[in-house]
Amino acid sequence: MINLRLKIKSKSPYLIHLAVILFFLAIAIFYTWPLVLSFNDHTTAIIKPDRDQNFWFMWWVKRALLDFHTTPYFTPMLFYPGGTDLAIYPTNLTGSILSLPVQLLWGIVPTFNFLYFVGLVGGAWGAYCLITYLTDNRRAGLLAGLVYAFSPWQAPATYFGQLTIIQLQWLPFYTLWLLKFLKQLAPADPADLKLVSLRYKIRYGTLSASFLVLIAFTDQYHLLFATFITVFLASWHLLRILFQKRWYNALGVALGVGLAVLPAVLSYAPLFIRTSHQTTSGVFTQTSNEIIPGADLGSILAPWQSLWQLQPFEPKFLLHTLVWLAVMALGLIGVIRQRGIRVWGLMFVVLVILSLGTTLVFFGSDTGIPMSGELISKIPMLNSVHYLWRWLIPASLVIAVCSGYGWVWFETRLKTFKLAQSLKLKGSFRGWLENSGVAKLTSGIFLLVFVLGSSPQPIEWSDWVVEPTPAIFTSGQMEQPGALLELPFDMRYHHKAAYMRFQIEHGRPILSGYLARTPVYFNERSEIPPYEKPTPFFDYAASPLAFIMQAESLKLSASDAINLTSDRLRSYLTYNHFAYLVLYKYDYGEKLSDAVYNQQLKIIERVVGSTKNGCMYEDTQMLVCAVPPPAQMQPLLTFSRGWYGAETDGGGQRWMNGQEGFLAAFVPQTGRYVLSFDAIAFARDRSLTLEVDGKAVTTLKTNPAQQSFTVTLELSTGDHLIRLFSPEPADRPIKLGISQDNRPLSLLFRKMQLDFAS
Repeated sequence: MINLRLKIKSKSPYLIHLAVILFFLAIAIFYTWPLVLSFNDHTTAIIKPDRDQNFWFMWWVKRALLDFHTTPYFTPMLFYPGGTDLAIYPTNLTGSILSLPVQLLWGIVPTFNFLYFVGLVGGAWGAYCLITYLTDNRRAGLLAGLVYAFSPWQAPATYFGQLTIIQLQWLPFYTLWLLKFLKQLAPADPADLKLVSLRYKIRYGTLSASFLVLIAFTDQYHLLFATFITVFLASWHLLRILFQKRWYNALGVALGVGLAVLPAVLSYAPLFIRTSHQTTSGVFTQTSNEIIPGADLGSILAPWQSLWQLQPFEPKFLLHTLVWLAVMALGLIGVIRQRGIRVWGLMFVVLVILSLGTTLVFFGSDTGIPMSGELISKIPMLNSVHYLWRWLIPASLVIAVCSGYGWVWFETRLKTFKLAQSLKLKGSFRGWLENSGVAKLTSGIFLLVFVLGSSPQPIEWSDWVVEPTPAIFTSGQMEQPGALLELPFDMRYHHKAAYMRFQIEHGRPILSGYLARTPVYFNERSEIPPYEKPTPFFDYAASPLAFIMQAESLKLSASDAINLTSDRLRSYLTYNHFAYLVLYKYDYGEKLSDAVYNQQLKIIERVVGSTKNGCMYEDTQMLVCAVPPPAQMQPLLTFSRGWYGAETDGGGQRWMNGQEGFLAAFVPQTGRYVLSFDAIAFARDRSLTLEVDGKAVTTLKTNPAQQSFTVTLELSTGDHLIRLFSPEPADRPIKLGISQDNRPLSLLFRKMQLDFAS
């Protein structure tokens, strides 16, 4: 309710607030039991990738600020050697900075758990303060705190380990300061104008601005929620004043709110500009989603069924459903019966609609009816969100407010019930009941039932464990400075979250990483030609790492069109400061197939020779080998995209896939180099255009007879992308009656090499 009386107290009830915080802390411990007994090696997250990513973000903020003295919004530690921008990702800068003492003293896992408890307890306390201010009823505040912080709508973020989402503490406090600030700017009741004070305008305006800044640097979703609440409540308050024709006061509200949000706008603007550029430039994947998953409408009434698939007749389902329906009923009663809070009811309806996704889903059945996600998917930047059901987080705050008001109405009805008189009680107990005992007793029972009825589902304790880091990363055996090249490079993407967790211990740059929106140059499924990729970072497809990235599909062969010698590979790895090769034998818990393992082992053997003599560590999980220095720095040529595997008949040759193929080249110094190769045109004469980094160098004529070519190139130090293109359409042998081969073929290459010009 915005139209409430102004109450300025000279002293805060510290002991009461301390008791409230301890109450919510006890509930949080109960909900997560026995986590408090294993704070160092367990978390509530049972989905590991997001948990490990949040570990990494906390660690990286510490490294960036304390060690590198640089912005945390770019890191050279992932997607090495180019690094990646982090502006688009939720780094939780606020929480990471505030928890630095905990991280420095106790480490990452305790810091994660600390911030998790701060989010739950702080969020519940904030909701308590908000509803207590609005209703002057502490029991309603306790209920609101439980509904907001411990509702089932918060459970997915808990179990996914999405620490940034579970930072619930800022939003209710921001809403509280915003409401107080609006009342000081211009009370809706003109009779309260005499209570307006410049001192309190400055205090509440400053608090509103400060908490909005904290939200802005916590998570983009929470910033979106705070923006929604600001616009909704400020507009509602402004309209009420305009209807009273108080034009001067309306102008003051508009200016005051503008000044309150200005610090957040100015401080977040550079990051917002970077984020908007990245979401619209095509640098990252999943930034323009046509289908955005949303909430099941059934989760509004029976959230535990839609979230955890409980059956309707299970005892747990019944208790959860009845408790949540009671909360919803209290919220509805509050909106209907309590004067002036319909703005909260309207806000709840809008938030629920926003959460429903692209189409309406009801208890698992997709009706196909278009919802808000259909429109959001067409709005730039907004269509980069992954899950619209997260709008239920501010909705839980709103229903907490509404249910708090409903509880106040319920208590007023209890006062008309003469329980002590009906039971013919006497003495002090009767006096207690007649005063406020019935309300206290009833609220105590309801809070207890809510806690029991909304407690999380039992989870296997083993699912909460944080797996230990491999001993090789903590033992100090890896003394050679430099980055890690971790194989297989094309493993399923989520597994790379574990690499980020290992990095917290070894502190070395790694070749990949797990981020919610992949840099487009790292996405193997991308159809964009490598040299056309709109990336400001390192382009793997334009480097010799492309061959390693696609090792499984390109098939490293003992006899191939390019002879990858140890010295050439060592030259490239040494130039880029790769110190170790690490081969993981398991892909997300599943053992690598023999074919994949042997293919990756061939890469390592090309670099170090025999793994028995050239590697320093091996166990059942991994193989670690140091990169030896080259005898002499040499150029390197490898296959990139656009090639079939090495031919099995004849050996030492590869067909270009269709009309074009790419080669990745590395040269250790600026100068002249010679690209040499043999080429055979398939079925007819063909032209061959050679481009370097998108610029045409020469056009050659080929025919079905084998021909040798040499092309002199002026190349600068580093990586280059060579494109081979034949404008004539490729032909299929099966259509020409030559063989059963159905591949489109144009040119066959042999003896490809890049050397220093003599």
